[in-house]
Amino acid sequence: MATPATELIRHHGHAVRVEALAGQGDTAGVILGRLEGLAPALFVSGSFGGQGLLEWLFGGTTEHLLPAVQVPWLVQR
Repeated sequence: MATPATELIRHHGHAVRVEALAGQGDTAGVILGRLEGLAPALFVSGSFGGQGLLEWLFGGTTEHLLPAVQVPWLVQR
């Protein structure tokens, strides 16, 4: 999934670093912790649109990241 965004960003002359992160429970917290350590110029993530009752009640990772990400952000679906 990272390939199209990686190619687009590299096409415009920017360096790209792709990292796959795994977490259990607080995935948004894992991502935010990694972002703090990197201080990227642009954060690119995927959004998969989960379904079901838990998603409806608690929201998805992207929804939890929205108020917390402090760098420019590209969400690819």
